[in-house]
Amino acid sequence: MDNCIFRAMGPEEAPRMIELVRERIAWMDREGLQSWNTSDYLEIYPQDYYEERAREGVLFALARASDGKILCAGQLPFLILWERISVLCGPLRSTECWYLWQ
Repeated sequence: MDNCIFRAMGPEEAPRMIELVRERIAWMDREGLQSWNTSDYLEIYPQDYYEERAREGVLFALARASDGKILCAGQLPFLILWERISVLCGPLRSTECWYLWQ
């Protein structure tokens, strides 16, 4: 198994995010699942949406270390919330954070 790197994505990598979404939609079609493939997912979340999330610093990827290929990606919007809470309340301990997500 290759080693992988978890890292932030740049806005210029948004096309890869769209590729991943299209691959997942095709998989859902093949498997007979109804989710993103039966909605207007790419109209709701177009490429510029992912570009903006990357600029906000909440779009992340798991990339193969050997060649940098992005294997999976997603947004972690709670990081923005985390930053806002830290600014308002100061640093939080892990036990306090547990209660925030309950």
